[in-house]
Amino acid sequence: MKIPQPPSVFRKYVAEEIRILRSLPIDYIESAFNVVQEAAMFDRHVFLVGNGGGAANASHFAMELSKNAARQYPRIRVSSLNDNVALMTAIANDISFEDIFVHPLKGLAHTGDVLIALSTSGKSKNVLKAVEWANQHKLCTISVTGNQLNDLSQMAKIPIVIPTNNSSHIENMQQTICHMMIDMFDTRRLYGVLG
Repeated sequence: MKIPQPPSVFRKYVAEEIRILRSLPIDYIESAFNVVQEAAMFDRHVFLVGNGGGAANASHFAMELSKNAARQYPRIRVSSLNDNVALMTAIANDISFEDIFVHPLKGLAHTGDVLIALSTSGKSKNVLKAVEWANQHKLCTISVTGNQLNDLSQMAKIPIVIPTNNSSHIENMQQTICHMMIDMFDTRRLYGVLG
């Protein structure tokens, strides 16, 4: 059997990335952007959660919003619940790994805040538990998942479903969607649009 060589593998990867980009659910991404922008306008808190690559993307997304969206608004309150390692490990050790996101959310979140959940599978129990609590307490929940049938995309009020089951492409698109939103903030700032 002939082993595929790097150029053909790389080209295939790029072709799949292009296909996914062209198929992103722009309407849902716009809805998510509008919710995040409204949070910035009305001093609501945006929380992000994820595991593994989704955790890294949650931290990156929080940084981008905190640094770049703040150029348009006096302040934007945003937190990645992945970033306090001491708290996460204490909760995992003393309570349950399933509670690492919902526990701090209970102490910080208010009605009208926003929870963005990043997941490739949409099946992580700690993420699902946080989204369930957020829905019960009238936060706006946004999910960014792959297209396999999953509980997270069915639970979220704004489900952004990336048309692939490939984890690396899903995580790439999570980053892309983050940067699309930041670009929209920058565009509105450039044209003097605040709302």
